Amino acid sequence: MLGAGFLLALFHGQVDAQLSALDRWAKAPASSPPIASGRNFDLAFGGDQFPVLAFIDGVNPTLNLKKWDGSAWTNLSGLTFSGQRPLRVQMASNWAGDIVVGLLMSALNGDHSIEVYQLRGAQLRPLGPAFNVRATGGYAVAMDARGPVVASWQGSGFVTVRRWSGVGWGQLGGNVNASPVTFVDRRSPALAVTGDGKLVVAYSAGVGNSFGIVASVWDGAGWTALGSGVAPPATAVNLGGENSGAPVVASSPFSRVSRWNGVVWQSIGQPCVPTIRHRVFGDSSLTVRGNEPLVVCGIHINAIAVIGRRTLVARTWSRVFGWKPLGLGTINGDTDLADGNYLAYVVRSDPRGRPWVAWTAQSGIFVSTLVPPSLSSGP
Repeated sequence: MLGAGFLLALFHGQVDAQLSALDRWAKAPASSPPIASGRNFDLAFGGDQFPVLAFIDGVNPTLNLKKWDGSAWTNLSGLTFSGQRPLRVQMASNWAGDIVVGLLMSALNGDHSIEVYQLRGAQLRPLGPAFNVRATGGYAVAMDARGPVVASWQGSGFVTVRRWSGVGWGQLGGNVNASPVTFVDRRSPALAVTGDGKLVVAYSAGVGNSFGIVASVWDGAGWTALGSGVAPPATAVNLGGENSGAPVVASSPFSRVSRWNGVVWQSIGQPCVPTIRHRVFGDSSLTVRGNEPLVVCGIHINAIAVIGRRTLVARTWSRVFGWKPLGLGTINGDTDLADGNYLAYVVRSDPRGRPWVAWTAQSGIFVSTLVPPSLSSGP
């Protein structure tokens, strides 16, 4: 369990990104029932560097928030809706601990829109009016030096990016893609802010009979494509940015990761490689700690997926060692993962570089993090 020493170290900011090879995954807190229910959720980090979990339980037309205080999850004020219901939630935060929450909403008449809120203390306040989006498309939120940013698909098959000015949402340049996309992947677009402040957007697009990933960077006046994109097959965009300024993309199938080297998208391999005995499942979730991409993916310990446990594992990449396991044990430990479409997971790194993973079990949502061996018995 998460002991007092670990909690005290977190409180005083003494636990940083220098993670030991002996660190292990533990639930926060270890000896607790699920934190929440549902399978639509995200994580972000407040000014105290502790995580905030936003989730939709799938039953009530509400958005719920919980905050980790170092020893337990406490409730924050959420939102209750009438005449519409939230379908998906996305969060973003910056180094100052400012948090934004973007909701995909469905109205009774079938219209879909995005509403964005900023978390101030324990309260959510709306950022301007909602804007309509394509029902089948995805969306993303981010925080750059100038404030909240939202990327979304429009009904015409174009990706647009908007930034909050303090009084309203203004579109950044024209459409990101010059030609409309007929196939819209609900797992794109994605947004990221690199360590040197560049705003990058990526989305899935048709390439011949398959699909690849196209990425563009905002240059202050318009969108500039980063090469010819990530070669197919590539969907389910996860996007991150290194401190060096290099964008990184994780995609499905095959849990592939590519890095922009300034000229082309360079493949840096598969963090989770299937073997004769093991099978990789699900879409990878990506975060970047400094200049190290970190990916969480699913491993089934039986290749035919009939018997054997499904687990979540973490892999981190460095230029010296390539991909290597992060943390002892598995993220879900001895707790069974949710089945089929009820399984969801997301990894985020706090400002110190410590990873936190929210994931669904059979019984609900848990959050796990890495714990030094001297401070925890582990999961």
